[in-house]
Amino acid sequence: MHHNQENYKDIARRLMEEGFGKNNAQVVDQHVDSNLKSHDPSNPQDIRGSEGLKQFISQLHRAFPDLKYKVEGLSAEEDTVTCRWSVSGTHRGEMFNQPASGKRINITGTDVLRFSNGKVVEVWACWDALGFYQQIGAIPEMESADSPYNR
Repeated sequence: MHHNQENYKDIARRLMEEGFGKNNAQVVDQHVDSNLKSHDPSNPQDIRGSEGLKQFISQLHRAFPDLKYKVEGLSAEEDTVTCRWSVSGTHRGEMFNQPASGKRINITGTDVLRFSNGKVVEVWACWDALGFYQQIGAIPEMESADSPYNR
């Protein structure tokens, strides 16, 4: 294993647990490039730069004041780290144009972080958006009882 890869895994963990999890702007400034591009198929607007990411994280914490992030797994290859995470919290403010529902969420996701010169320059995020919208009551739960996959 490359020395950088262990380092990148440490940075990815800090970014998720402290940057996202604790709304720690210093951790974001320290490890995220000012020209970051973050892609998320469920969010029509790419998040741009460390400033854009800090704004997004602050909004997340306004919407979910008790937000908790947990890193479930990390793997590194060359200049990328893949991070599996779970997040829980109570929906107390607007997020993704959804007014506060007061409901608890518990969802999972995976982020792929690309590093350059020791900083995160690009992120591809993929998370359970359907589960999020169902758990806050914006989309009805799907019927699953008669699915052939869970017999």
